[in-house]
Amino acid sequence: METFYKLWIVDQMTIPDAFRTTQAEMKEQFQNPNKWAGFVLVG
Repeated sequence: METFYKLWIVDQMTIPDAFRTTQAEMKEQFQNPNKWAGFVLVG
């Protein structure tokens, strides 16, 4: 969540772009989907 909010608020990315970027970083860091797949963007 910290990465998402940093990208969105500090780096001023759009919400969808910040979410996709964060998800891609989590996929690289954690191979197991249980660590990153549970996060969804509800809007």
